[in-house]
Amino acid sequence: MSHQFTNLLFPNQSQMLPHIAEEWMTGGGANPPSVVAEFLADSSDEQLAAECIEGWGLDCDETGEGNASMSANGYTGQDV
Repeated sequence: MSHQFTNLLFPNQSQMLPHIAEEWMTGGGANPPSVVAEFLADSSDEQLAAECIEGWGLDCDETGEGNASMSANGYTGQDV
């Protein structure tokens, strides 16, 4: 079973989840390391995961309901 995030497929959840976190923290490469370091210093892992899930709607489908990416790939907020 493969896992999908954006247009990328991952062979397993263990490879997909760090990619989600990295993409969120770096803004897809737009945020320099100093900004990422600031995020890490100012926020807990739980806060950053919650912001990522809400910001990207990982827990919602196209209608704004449901649990699209999280449900389809079998992960929770704690995993992110």
